[in-house]
Amino acid sequence: MNSSQVFHQKLDTVIRRIKDTCNRCNRSADEVKLMAVSKNHPAEAVETALAAGLNLLGENRVQEAAAKRAAVRTPARWELIGHLQRNKAKSRRRNLRSDSVGG
Repeated sequence: MNSSQVFHQKLDTVIRRIKDTCNRCNRSADEVKLMAVSKNHPAEAVETALAAGLNLLGENRVQEAAAKRAAVRTPARWELIGHLQRNKAKSRRRNLRSDSVGG
């Protein structure tokens, strides 16, 4: 099984778990947004996620996000996740949204 097949198999499992959990909580799965996190993964993995329909991407390193955005041609919404160092704030404004995601 190649890496793309493994990715799709894991994605199907995550989507099924989201739907099952939403059903138990009487919520619509349409209310849930699934974010693919690209930390420590190459731009090719980002392209695989985008091709699978995941267009919300999270990255916690501003420099990595900038490089990946330059390499990836498919439109996507990039979000900064985690803590931001003060010296990276200017670069973040050019490359990423910084809505609060997670804890």
